[in-house]
Amino acid sequence: MLALASGRADVIVQPHAQLVYIAARDNNIKSVGTLSAGWPDRSDVAVTTRKGSGLGCVDKFSRVGLSYLPLRHC
Repeated sequence: MLALASGRADVIVQPHAQLVYIAARDNNIKSVGTLSAGWPDRSDVAVTTRKGSGLGCVDKFSRVGLSYLPLRHC
């Protein structure tokens, strides 16, 4: 969250309940969908890209099958 708030990151992947709380509290991020993190068991999920690479945009992530990415801006 610190990297996102400071502008060093464009995207975070966060558990849904935490993200909803943070988005409502801070009003500076937006949830744009959900990502299935394993079924039937839970699994860890992470996404890392270089800032400014363009991979933080929803359209690019949707092309590779991800549908949950909280975005600061794009």
